[in-house]
This record gives sequence, structure tokens and C-alpha cells, in this order.
Amino acid sequence: MFKWRFRLLICILLSARAASAVDVWTAGGSGFAWDDVGELTGLTSALALMLPAVVDSTTNAVENLTLTRRGGNISSPQSRENLTGLLTDGNAETFWRVTRERRPDGTSMVIDLGAILPINRIRFQGNPDIFLRAYELFVHDGNPAQLRDDRPIAFINKVSANLEQSESDIDAHIPLQFVRFIRLISRSGQEFIIEEVEVFG
Repeated sequence: MFKWRFRLLICILLSARAASAVDVWTAGGSGFAWDDVGELTGLTSALALMLPAVVDSTTNAVENLTLTRRGGNISSPQSRENLTGLLTDGNAETFWRVTRERRPDGTSMVIDLGAILPINRIRFQGNPDIFLRAYELFVHDGNPAQLRDDRPIAFINKVSANLEQSESDIDAHIPLQFVRFIRLISRSGQEFIIEEVEVFG
């Protein structure tokens, strides 16, 4: 008889505890319950990474001070110059010039944002007379499994290209996606000047 009462008491306690263990929270007036599960796509994260929740779509993500604080930079495998200061200072008097002697066709620039950010617009301001006549633009999400020495092994996600560029500025609007690295490749044999770089999300 005692065993039966003990079992009944255990069942009652367990069922009461299980019923009170579920709390439902609602955010906003008719918001979503906090026990709902959503799916986040297009994001690779590791425990050691902190990712932004929101990026201001009106703020240039590669302004000099902001970019360097995140550990980002702008570089070119074909240049010894520090392009970060030249292309993010807001001054058209400072620029990156690639002459014919430096073989412009195939010259590339890599922008490391220093963090994985949601991006939907990339802009390169060229000189009105000497600008990039043909280009390909690639992005990389910064997936650690696809990096070697903190650089992408390969850029395979082409988001924009124009082999007959007629405007001095390249203004690429792309689908919103998580980006850490951006690579611009010249596909023209003509010399060119890039004065500023802007990235928005």
C-alpha cells in the first residue's frame, strides 16, 4: 500500500513540475512567443566570434577609423602601398593608381571588413578620366573553414561584373548577404585610378 501511495505521489509531483516548467513569453503586442524557433540562413558562426545584430544602411562600413578598429584593411597583392588610408579618407586628392607598367589586367584589390557584416551595396569611386574599364567583383562570407592565414582560399561568389564599364564609378547593388571579404579584379589593360571605396548594408 505504501509503495502505491509513494508512486502516486511521485507521478503527481512530476506532472505538476513538468506543467509549470514551460513559460511562454511574448515580445510586442501580438509578437512572437519566445519558445518559437526561427531559422537563420547564410551565417557561419563559431563560438569565438561576435556578430552584429544590425548595421546602419546609411553608414559606410569601410570608413578608415571604423575599419581599422575592427581589424580590417584594404590591400592589393600587386601593391606595397597601404590602400586603407588612401581609399577611406574621403579625399579625392589621395587615390590608388595602377599604370600600364604595372600590368592593370588581373590587378586586384581585397577589402577585409574585419567582421562579418550584412552587405548589399559596394561602391568604388573612380577618376572621371582614368577609371576602371572592365572588372569582376567577388565577395566571401569569411567562413573559417575556407580561410588560410585569415584570408580566403578562393573567391567564387561573383556578385557583379562589367567588361564594358562606361562610368567612372562602380556602384554594385547586390542581394543582402553576410560578407567579410570583397575582391575587385581589373579585366582591362588600361591604367586606372580608384579614389574612394564605400560599402553599405
